Amino acid sequence: YGDGPLLNELKQLCNELAVNDIVQFEGHCDDIHAQIASLDALLITSDHEGLPMTLLEAMALGTPVIAHSVGGITKACDNGECCWLVNDNSASTLSHMLADYLTPPLRTTKVKLAQTRIELFYSAKTNAESLLSRYKSLA
Repeated sequence: YGDGPLLNELKQLCNELAVNDIVQFEGHCDDIHAQIASLDALLITSDHEGLPMTLLEAMALGTPVIAHSVGGITKACDNGECCWLVNDNSASTLSHMLADYLTPPLRTTKVKLAQTRIELFYSAKTNAESLLSRYKSLA
């Protein structure tokens, strides 16, 4: 979803790899939350991340997340308690995580833990209360 300066390069790479039948570029989307909620899983395979909003949105929407354990992802996912995290960002490791994800009881448990974690630590209400508390402590 979306686009950017690498869009044409990525489309060309898909042509070269002959994967146009399995890769889709959706472009801009006005209702991205509905799209994220409809995913079977969100894979975040970046080698470098801060704290991706897409991660937090997916967790809040009940979309299972499989991610490379980098940057703020590890903490947000409670060291893998509520997401599937990989240290080795290879296709083989990611495919094993996808197989693990397919276990329904584990998937349900992790999704619920992720939603609870968002409510407890990343919601607008929690952040506002934390900020207010810090301001009061400085006054």
